[in-house]
Amino acid sequence: MRYLTDGTHLYEVASQRTVENFGLTRGVIRYVIIRDCVSEATATIDDLQLAALSEVR
Repeated sequence: MRYLTDGTHLYEVASQRTVENFGLTRGVIRYVIIRDCVSEATATIDDLQLAALSEVR
């Protein structure tokens, strides 16, 4: 399991998915689904929000 934190909350990476973008640039968009370890709430975040979190080792 992979765990992340924002300094206050502890999150577990529940799932990751990649979606192909069929726009002009034809890139890919990656989404990460995280779960709060205390409240069990889930959220979908993108790469920018993921970069704001630090990995717990």
